[in-house]
Amino acid sequence: MGRLLAQRLGFRFLDTGAMYRAVTLAALRKGIDLADEAALTRLADSLELRLVPGDSGDRLLMDGEDVTDLLRQQKVERGVSLVARVPGVRAAMVRQQQAIAREGPVVMVGRDIGTVVLPDARVKVFLKASVDVRPGACRQTTRRCGPTCSAATSWTPSAPPRRCGQQRSRSR
Repeated sequence: MGRLLAQRLGFRFLDTGAMYRAVTLAALRKGIDLADEAALTRLADSLELRLVPGDSGDRLLMDGEDVTDLLRQQKVERGVSLVARVPGVRAAMVRQQQAIAREGPVVMVGRDIGTVVLPDARVKVFLKASVDVRPGACRQTTRRCGPTCSAATSWTPSAPPRRCGQQRSRSR
């Protein structure tokens, strides 16, 4: 929904989860233990993440490399919740999200956007997907990112709502 809104408004679109996936991808590439909070924080502080326009929507660059199509790999999906719960990583990502917002109009989706990342945003919308909507979202994600994506297999009718992001403390 956020992507569609951004297209209609002519704004950039940022799913902040992609930034945490980029940190996870970088950690996996460098062989950093995903339980090593200090190393993950140093890594997150050192990465430059940029949002740039692409033919099929905005792309995420990590240190100049377009990593958009790599962020939904199963190995990244499996590790992102470990990385996203690290306070130092969250603080680094908040700074980068705020920098992206200063570059111009953006529709930003993710946790704590309206309360921590952009508390003074002129417009804030909070939506929470129901269990009925989740399978469609999984199918759309799979179509966008291809067969390496784990989202298509992560939903079953009896699956509880995703809570990994809801159970950690807020961003800093």
